[in-house]
Amino acid sequence: LRIVVAEDHCELRRRLAEAIDSQPDMLCVASVASADQVVAAACRAGADVVVLDLMLEGANALHVIRAVKAALPG
Repeated sequence: LRIVVAEDHCELRRRLAEAIDSQPDMLCVASVASADQVVAAACRAGADVVVLDLMLEGANALHVIRAVKAALPG
């Protein structure tokens, strides 16, 4: 699985990426700190999954989820 991590706390973002990368069938393909970066990172990386902080600064999490779904249907 190709995974994007969206988390505004630097240490947690780093640890999530490390945990994902430690799995043989998972790869953290991008990690971002703000909502406005999520869709672009997911599209650029061809993400299968986005791990999204629901309290991410800069946007409503539901809006981010809808935007990712519209940009990467399926």
